[in-house]
Amino acid sequence: MPRRGAGENLGHNDRGSKANRARMGGALSGHDGEIASEASAETTLPGSQYFPIFVYLGGVPPLVIGDAPELVAKIRLLLKFAPMVDLVLPRTASLPHQFGDRVRCEILDDCKLADGVPGDGVPGDGVPGDGVPGDDASDYVQAIQQRIVGRPLVVIDTQDVAINAALSGYARSIGVPVNVPDRIPQCSFFLGSIVDRGSVTVAISTSGVAPVLGQNLRARIEDMLSPKIDVLAHYLHGLRDQLRHLPPVMRRALQHQMINGKVARLVQVGRKSEADRAVLDLLQAHSDHPTAGTVTVVEAGPGETGLLSMDAANAIRSADSIFYDPQVSVDILDLARREADQWPFRSNRLSGLMRAVRLAIAEGKTVICLVGGDPAIIRGEARLPRAFHQEDVPFDYIVSASPVAEVAPRVGASNTDSQRGQSDVGVTQTGTIVPWPASVC
Repeated sequence: MPRRGAGENLGHNDRGSKANRARMGGALSGHDGEIASEASAETTLPGSQYFPIFVYLGGVPPLVIGDAPELVAKIRLLLKFAPMVDLVLPRTASLPHQFGDRVRCEILDDCKLADGVPGDGVPGDGVPGDGVPGDDASDYVQAIQQRIVGRPLVVIDTQDVAINAALSGYARSIGVPVNVPDRIPQCSFFLGSIVDRGSVTVAISTSGVAPVLGQNLRARIEDMLSPKIDVLAHYLHGLRDQLRHLPPVMRRALQHQMINGKVARLVQVGRKSEADRAVLDLLQAHSDHPTAGTVTVVEAGPGETGLLSMDAANAIRSADSIFYDPQVSVDILDLARREADQWPFRSNRLSGLMRAVRLAIAEGKTVICLVGGDPAIIRGEARLPRAFHQEDVPFDYIVSASPVAEVAPRVGASNTDSQRGQSDVGVTQTGTIVPWPASVC
C-alpha cells in the first residue's frame, strides 16, 4: 500500500489544490447552494457510550506507533502527564529530537500487511487484516503487537490504513485503550481538550466528532479558572482529617462555604494563616449552630435545561435529596450530583413524600422537590405548597422565568401583594428563591 508523502499532506501542488477546492465545494454544497447537512457514518456514532475517566501514566509508558506529523502534538500532550513515552517508528522515519530522552524510540522495518487487504478493525471476525495474530499478519505487525501488550494506552498513525486497522483491532481485542486520529470507528478512547491546573484537570471531549468545538470550550474554561486553583485544591486536601468527623452533609456544606468565600481568596493569594483562622471560625459557627435541613420546591418547567433559572440550576446541583414528579425530564435530573438521592413521587399521593422529606430534613439534608409541566398549571393547583403548609414544613419556592405580571394572578396574590413589590409572593421574573405566599394555601 503506497504511503503518503509530506507534500501530499501539506497540499503544495496547485493543480491538486484546485481539485481539492472543487471537491470541498461539492461536499459542502447541497441543492440550491445550501450547505449539506448529511453526516458521515463516522460522525453518527453514539458519543454517550464513551465513559470519561482519567488514566494513570506514571508507570508503564504509553505507546505511540507511526510517523504521521500529527503524532508530534499527541506526544507533547502525553508528556504533560507521563514521565516517558515509547515510540515505534519505521526505518524511513526521522527521529523526533525535540523531546530529548523522555521519548524512547524503537526502529522497525517498515512493510505492509502480507495479504495487502485493509482491515476492518473488528478483531476476530475472520476478515483479513483484522489485527488478530495469525497467518494474515506480517512480521512487522506481529512485532508491534507484542509491544502493545500491557500498555495504559496506545496512539497509532502509521499512514497505512491496513496497518492502522490491524493494530487497532488487536489493541481492542486485548483490552488496551487505542486512538487512531481521524478514524473514530478504530478508537476506543479520544484525546480531548484539556485544561491543566496541576491537581485540577478538566477534560473536554466531543467523542472525536468536533475537536475544534472542544478547543473552543477549553479556552472558555481556561478563562474561568484561577491559575491558583491547584493551591486551593491542595489546601482543601490538607483539611480532610480535620473535617472527617463531621456528617457528610455538613462537611460538604462547609467546603462549599470555603470555596465560595474568603477562605479560597486568602489561600490563593498566599495568606494561609488567615485562611486557617477563617476555617476555625466556620467550624465554630457550625458547632454552635448546626446546619438545619432545608426544603425548596423548584419548577422544572417543560424539561429544557436552558429554560431553568440560574437559581433553579444551582439548587439542583447542590441538593442532597431530590424528589421529582414524572414530568421532570432526565436532562434536568442530570444536573444533580451523582451522590444525591433521587426519588420519584406523584402529586396525588403526597403523604409518603411528606414523611420522606421530614426524615431528610432531620438529617440536615438540602431537599429539592422538582415539579414539571406547565408553570401556570403548577401554580394554579399549588399542591405541594398546600401540602407543606398543612404539614407545617418551611420551604422556599423557585419559579421558572416568567413575567411577574402574568404570574401573580395565577398564584392568588392580591393586588395589595403586587403593590408591595411582591415581597411575600413566590414569583419573580428571574426565578429568585422566595417564600411561597400563605394566601395561596
